[in-house]
Amino acid sequence: MPNNLRAANKYHKIVDRLELTRSKVESLLASRKINLNDVEHVYVGLFLRAFAEFEALVESVFVAIVSGSRKSTHTKKRFRITPSEQVQEIVFREKKYLDWLPIDGRVEERAKLFLDPPKPFLGLTDQQELTLKKYSKLRNALAHQSEYSKREFEKYFRLEALRPEEQTPTGYLRSKPSGTLN
Repeated sequence: MPNNLRAANKYHKIVDRLELTRSKVESLLASRKINLNDVEHVYVGLFLRAFAEFEALVESVFVAIVSGSRKSTHTKKRFRITPSEQVQEIVFREKKYLDWLPIDGRVEERAKLFLDPPKPFLGLTDQQELTLKKYSKLRNALAHQSEYSKREFEKYFRLEALRPEEQTPTGYLRSKPSGTLN
């Protein structure tokens, strides 16, 4: 199985397990074995885990293309890095981690530097870019809880028809049908 399919399958398996946990927690709430506050804490953890795993997937695909361990029909690496073990060190440029979402100027710059053309990291539709940006704002609102992150959440989610109890980050997560965030 190609590396990209393996990485995507791994991600889907993780998300499936997270969905099972979400379903169990909702059942426990329905049977009054846990309270809503407990459920909301679990939702935060589940979303942050799914988001982190998606970022890891984006990173692993990028590094795999640049190292040559993954072939892409959409792009090719602009130059060869040898030994290939140094790809991560060169891509990361002495940083311990890189931001991969939302796909913005930093990721675009990185993709243009290493890939020709810089796909699949550029060329997303406006809707795809907006979706990634919205979920990055949701992630920040859950992880940081600063006034700025709360305002950004409200800015990106205010156009959605949300009931009052859904107008918070955790309320928004609970309002989504199982396995969806669209």
